[in-house]
Amino acid sequence: MILSMTFQCRLFLFSVVLGAAGGFIYTLLTRFNIHGRPGLVKNICDMVFWLMFALIVFLCMLRVNYGEIRPFSILGIGLGMLVYHVLAEEYVRKALAFIFAILAKILGILTEILLTPFKILLFPAKKIIFSIKRLAKSSKV
Repeated sequence: MILSMTFQCRLFLFSVVLGAAGGFIYTLLTRFNIHGRPGLVKNICDMVFWLMFALIVFLCMLRVNYGEIRPFSILGIGLGMLVYHVLAEEYVRKALAFIFAILAKILGILTEILLTPFKILLFPAKKIIFSIKRLAKSSKV
């Protein structure tokens, strides 16, 4: 099938965006500390990522280009990942660290809100248990 130059340019740009999206997803996975795991777990996670990414690329190419994966499409995907890695990965990592810190604070606040009624209910029980322990210690002497 002969493709017009405009369609080929759009396909190349689509491939670049697809590669950048793959780089972003890989950054998310590495942010969840996959690379801090033992070698086998890391390798399995990497293999699953690349298999899923290859499937997504194929399905996107099937929809956009009737399943034909052309060399400039593969080049565009690699270029998109490279451009993402060079230009945006550091900022995305910082943004993710900031977002995770905020989510951790929100989760801490929600936990405190949920546990406060139990703390209030258990406060008298703690006083009674402390008094019993004190009496038990004083009776031993």
